[in-house]
Amino acid sequence: MSMMMPWVDVAEIVRLNPPTQKEIEQVHEYRKQKVKAQFLADENFPQRVTRGIRRWGARVVTVQELRTRGHPDENHAAYALKQRLMLLSCDRDYLDERKFPLIHCPAVAVFDFGSGSAKEHFNAYRAFYLLRSSSING
Repeated sequence: MSMMMPWVDVAEIVRLNPPTQKEIEQVHEYRKQKVKAQFLADENFPQRVTRGIRRWGARVVTVQELRTRGHPDENHAAYALKQRLMLLSCDRDYLDERKFPLIHCPAVAVFDFGSGSAKEHFNAYRAFYLLRSSSING
């Protein structure tokens, strides 16, 4: 059974909330650095998937390792932004534009693993492989 995931229309969000000149400059600076994606896995993200991503050589920090399990989502988002980490979660609260305005948050990937089958985990590994092997520059 295939699950369709609703995607956030980033273009519409940016149109309604245009970035400041400073934010545009920050994006250009990050692109110049050709940074490889690095991750923060929150407490809802499967450890099995985290281990698989690490086996591919990606840097993944977990909230368990940081001893911030149970802290508010805002704390995790702030840490990820400060450390330039992409936040990985299964928590759809991160998709709430009012609570987490896209322009003021780190990159966030929210996953729905459905039943948590091996096939669903494999599809996540493929997505991470593509993220890891490409820079922000594309």
